[in-house]
Amino acid sequence: MTMPSRPPRIARVWDDPRIVVPGDDVWMAMSPDERDEAFERIRAVFEEHREAMSEGVRHFRRKSGAAADLDAYYRRAGRRVFIACELAVLYPKEPAVVPDLLAVLECDPDIEPERWHVAEQGRGIDAVIEVRNLGKKHKDLVENVVDYARLKIPEYFSYDCRRGVLRGWRLPTPDATTYQPVVPQRGYLYSKVLELEMAVVERRLRFFVNGSLVPDAAELVASAASPSPRSSTRG
Repeated sequence: MTMPSRPPRIARVWDDPRIVVPGDDVWMAMSPDERDEAFERIRAVFEEHREAMSEGVRHFRRKSGAAADLDAYYRRAGRRVFIACELAVLYPKEPAVVPDLLAVLECDPDIEPERWHVAEQGRGIDAVIEVRNLGKKHKDLVENVVDYARLKIPEYFSYDCRRGVLRGWRLPTPDATTYQPVVPQRGYLYSKVLELEMAVVERRLRFFVNGSLVPDAAELVASAASPSPRSSTRG
């Protein structure tokens, strides 16, 4: 009996040649159906790798919480910033990537793309936050630092939610392809892209504006429900 063949084991999904994105000329020459088929083949490879991985509930909560905080903050501020979790990002002739959280400035926050293809969107993404719980430290702190810089993603942050450690890297110039570390200032890491300070508070990734905490949904509700102080009146 002949057993069905399996794809070769690969140390990390980035090294799998099946996820390399076609060049812009090839991609743009495809019909919409052909592009969808090509993307589905790439996504299937990620699903193969995902089956052997599980980052757990803590990872999901920290990732989705940070995304919700950012999205709500920019909407309240009237800023057009697109925030997404685990959206496939396709750079031409590069392996596809699926960041835990990404941000794109000056972009409609209500779009719902199936993928972010640089040729289709006309631009790359502006910032990435990876949340690590059970994943490999080397991937987040070494491999991603090289890979995301080569893609010219302006900023990359890695948040270890088990240990409560936050690190960041930034391209020193738009043409650079090597990151420089973001140096903490007064206990915060400042994101030039997001225009926010970042810090770990009670094992959560939180955002700040000039040292003031960006409230999450629960804190906003609690603040609205609190009675406002009234000036005392004389009888």
